[in-house]
Amino acid sequence: CTYGADGTVGVTFKEQSKVQSGGAISISIGGGDDFTGNFTTTADGRVVVFSKAHEYKLEIFGIDGGLQRIVRRDYDSVRRSDADIEDSREQAESMRARFGGDADGDVEEYERDVSQVVPRPNGDLWVLSSRGVQDCPAAHVGAFDVFDPDGRYVRTMRIAADYDPEYDNFQIVGNRLFVFKEAQNAPDRSYSGGGGNTTMMVVVTGSQGDEEEDDREPMPYEVICYRLAD
Repeated sequence: CTYGADGTVGVTFKEQSKVQSGGAISISIGGGDDFTGNFTTTADGRVVVFSKAHEYKLEIFGIDGGLQRIVRRDYDSVRRSDADIEDSREQAESMRARFGGDADGDVEEYERDVSQVVPRPNGDLWVLSSRGVQDCPAAHVGAFDVFDPDGRYVRTMRIAADYDPEYDNFQIVGNRLFVFKEAQNAPDRSYSGGGGNTTMMVVVTGSQGDEEEDDREPMPYEVICYRLAD
C-alpha cells in the first residue's frame, strides 16, 4: 500500500492474508510464495514483485496500483545442496520443538528462481537468479540478467568485486555496490532492508553465545563501496 503524509491509505498494489492458530503454526523453511519480502521499488515509484518461488516472473505495478507489465523467462529451478536441505530440516525441527509438535515445517528442496531484483537509475532491472548466484565465478557478486525499462531481456552480466558468498553480504543502491565483509559471521547482526531498495545496515554488537564464543577475538568489520557505471 501507499500512505499519505497524514497516514491515510492510498492505493494497494498486492495483498495477502493468512490465519494461524497457536496449535497449528505453519512454518516455511527456504521457500514459499510470500511477496512481502520479495519486492522492490523503482526511482519513478513503480513496484516490482517477484513472489513466486519457482517461476521466473516479475509483476510491475504503476504508482496508481495497476499492473503494468509481467516479465517472464523460461527457467529450470536449481536444486539446493544436500547440506543446505539438511540445515533447513534441522531448523524446522528446532522450530517444531519451540512452537509445538503440531507445527508444520516444510523444507523447500529448490532455490527461489529469482533471488533479487535491483532497479537501476536508468529504468533497467537487474535480476539475480538462483543460477546467477551459483554459476558465478569467484570474486564476483553474481551474474545478473539485465532487462530494459520495457521489460525486454538485454544481456547477462557479471559484477566483479572483493566478495566471498560464503562469508560476505552485498547490497546495490543506486550506482553504488556495498560489500559487507564477514557479515555472515557477525556474532549478532540486524538489517534494515525495506523491500531491497534501501541501504543494508549491519550492527555488530558482540558475541551472545557460550563462554567459548565470548572469549573469541571479534573479527574486524569492513564495508567496501564500489561505484557502478551509469
